[in-house]
Amino acid sequence: MSFSRMIVIAKSSPHVLNPVLFALHLGIHFVTTYPHIHKSQIRLEKLKWSRIVIPNAGGSTGDGMPPGHKHSFVRDGEEKETVEVWVDATKGTDDLSATIKAGLKDLLRESLISILSFPWLAVSPPFPLICCNANRCDKS
Repeated sequence: MSFSRMIVIAKSSPHVLNPVLFALHLGIHFVTTYPHIHKSQIRLEKLKWSRIVIPNAGGSTGDGMPPGHKHSFVRDGEEKETVEVWVDATKGTDDLSATIKAGLKDLLRESLISILSFPWLAVSPPFPLICCNANRCDKS
């Protein structure tokens, strides 16, 4: 998929803030717009960003925006929202099917660090962690 085509669709899509719906929108768009495309696979990652805070900025910027720079952002955490969508139009555009795989990535590590930093929580490592992916589950 062309990155520029995705940007054009993002500007007009009502689903751009919801990664699952936006990925589905993109997948359906490609199989219904181009007759030579019968299947599409879309992968998205939504990262967490926050506005860069301007010291001594006071309140709002005057245009309803929160305090911070209007056009500058910084990554806010490692967690990622991931989405994979497969849209199949091999039976025709009137009989579409879609498979959606969505989840969170790199969230567990950040959550464990913040939970274990509370002094009243009496958890002493090693404690069992179960890490799973589509192929296997490992207990460590």
